[in-house]
Amino acid sequence: MAVKWQNCVDIDFGVQFPRLSMRAVHGFVRSLKVEPQDVLGLVAVLEKRNQVARITFTTKAYTRSFLSKHSGIVRTELEGKEVNVVIRDSNIEERFVRIAGIPQNLDLGRRQILFNFCRDGNFDVLGLQEVAFHSCPIIESCYHFLSNVGPNKNGTAFLVKHGLDHSRLLDPDGRLMSIDLNSFTVINIYAPSGKQAKEERNNFLRRTIPAYASTTRLPLVLIGDFNCVDDIQDRKQTKSQSCHTFHHHGGSSRLDRIYASKAFADNFRSICLQHLSISDHQSIQSSFTCNLNIPHLAKSTVGLWKMNVLILLEEGFQRTVIDFIEQCSSHPLRLSNVANWWESVLKPGIRRIAIAYCKQRAKRIRETKLFYQSCMQCPKQTPLIGLPFKS
Repeated sequence: MAVKWQNCVDIDFGVQFPRLSMRAVHGFVRSLKVEPQDVLGLVAVLEKRNQVARITFTTKAYTRSFLSKHSGIVRTELEGKEVNVVIRDSNIEERFVRIAGIPQNLDLGRRQILFNFCRDGNFDVLGLQEVAFHSCPIIESCYHFLSNVGPNKNGTAFLVKHGLDHSRLLDPDGRLMSIDLNSFTVINIYAPSGKQAKEERNNFLRRTIPAYASTTRLPLVLIGDFNCVDDIQDRKQTKSQSCHTFHHHGGSSRLDRIYASKAFADNFRSICLQHLSISDHQSIQSSFTCNLNIPHLAKSTVGLWKMNVLILLEEGFQRTVIDFIEQCSSHPLRLSNVANWWESVLKPGIRRIAIAYCKQRAKRIRETKLFYQSCMQCPKQTPLIGLPFKS
């Protein structure tokens, strides 16, 4: 890649109205502990919509050192308002998303930041959203990296500490991933975002998630980025709220949440938020008590499932399964590991579709039976009335 801006770093303050004063910009740069002798210049970039300041350093080595320490998103207060400042190499157009959202071009330095975050927090399980890569050797030294990257790069992933037994279930679109950890099930989701995807998001939240949740008999924990709010209080258009997970120049929202089965909710001991420099969302951290050493509990409680083969002859089921197989065929896991794709995506999906179809089928049969029974009872309950007719 050709370097257009030698030893340059962009500091992006976002869309600011009114624009920040240069005094505030200089003050922020000084807070990063930049020494004057290491800087050649600091200028405003006028061709961008956002307010951007570009620093030119004296050496390439200092530029790399600065980016390794500060690259990413920094929340700060400037001129009395909360600002999410993005610090990046001037030559790279990067996407900065939440830990619940790792950019596809996540370089070695930021993967190291993610690994340090996991190690320092001593987490057992982490759920990530908007994941676009399949492996990460740095993280895999301590965690199993389980990713589900869909065709549109709307992937989800789990990091599971080495030594924890687990089994996984994948949604073919990449937006959902479920794992069983002996004594409980965790479902990690990344819902469609934006007003234009409102119908798709509603179908995902009301149909897809319940369908996968119904496949487990274990206590359930649901985590992820819902890209919508539960209550009007979860969105503020003016002043940001500290309990919200997504902050922007126009306010804040509580888009990322944790839900748990009622019987399991009492096990939670703490839930808190923590900022991470490689993310534009705050991470949600929770701790709860459970027994992870119960052997094979997940498999023994679920039991054996057998398909009703009669539904294979019905056109409605055939059409649904064919559509599902066509959708699954484009999943990246099919090309990289077809056996894993077969066990984690295709087979569980057909099982889920068959169970849902049989439930709807049984409901239609019951309703039809009740309808005919009511018709048979009508002549007994209604007295006959003679009708006049002409001879």
